[in-house]
Amino acid sequence: MTLLNRPRYAARLNAFKTRGGGIAQMLAAAGQVGGLDAADLNYPDHFEGHSPQSLSRLLADQGMALNGLAMRYYTDPGFRLGAFTHPDERVRRAAIDQTKQGIDACAAMGGQVMTLWMGQDGFDYSFQVDYDRLWDLTLEAIAEVADHHPGVDIALEYKPNEPRAFALMPDMGATLLALREMD
Repeated sequence: MTLLNRPRYAARLNAFKTRGGGIAQMLAAAGQVGGLDAADLNYPDHFEGHSPQSLSRLLADQGMALNGLAMRYYTDPGFRLGAFTHPDERVRRAAIDQTKQGIDACAAMGGQVMTLWMGQDGFDYSFQVDYDRLWDLTLEAIAEVADHHPGVDIALEYKPNEPRAFALMPDMGATLLALREMD
């Protein structure tokens, strides 16, 4: 019997955040939950001061594996006007490059899924943006990061808003349309 297909029971690591605690404390708290054998970490915030190898050791010390990583752009105020859709090409490139670094970290830890949450990519007011341009920029960026490392799957986390008032991919229908357009 192979263990490759055995189910994992994972939790987002932020669920274990306490005041003043760091990543090691969060992992230790998660390790106390019976049956929990995997965790999802955020990139880059959970990696501050840690390499993928040191985080892998911290996970293993708690009897857990990496379930996957989730990209979080909110820790960098430079992305407040968008990550993949920022008006400045250099900021968009930085978001794409940071995502590729996250994918590389995921692969280095033996992970297979990078979740993209594009909360900064959207708009707050009607007619604030060129909708077609933002859509195209988003699809181009997703396609580029999806091609970066074929061994790591890309998942898209859709939400109707937060922190932007209106997200570009607010629901399953829009997300499936994006995937279809990217082929």
